Amino acid sequence: CIFIHRDGSNEHKNSIVDLCRYLLRRGQSVLIFPEGQRSRSGRFAVNQLTLGAARLANSVTDCRVVCLYLRSPAQDTFSNYPPKNARFTLDMELAALQTEKTGKEAYIELTGQIGTTIARMEERFYARHGDAN
Repeated sequence: CIFIHRDGSNEHKNSIVDLCRYLLRRGQSVLIFPEGQRSRSGRFAVNQLTLGAARLANSVTDCRVVCLYLRSPAQDTFSNYPPKNARFTLDMELAALQTEKTGKEAYIELTGQIGTTIARMEERFYARHGDAN
């Protein structure tokens, strides 16, 4: 587990990205939560994504991004913990990231593609389990 201070300096954030890039280039997996903060609605907040995952994916040759959506049907709103004895469903999808852009424009485009993938997975979850909201 590599802790990142969201309010840390750019130097700190860049050092974490460099460490993750180092691990990826050596064939390791890195799990990143793309949301900059927890959603207060309990739903995936596609408009609050940070650029870190896309920045990493764009900087590592042949990097594959697998999006995960893990949720309990019993959890219908924001909470710190799922309900006691909750069961979870897991959905996974390989994000087909592509861009012709470079730099920050590329990160923004790829972040949008990651967000679209996760939002689609959330839609599937609610289609199977009903929309409590």
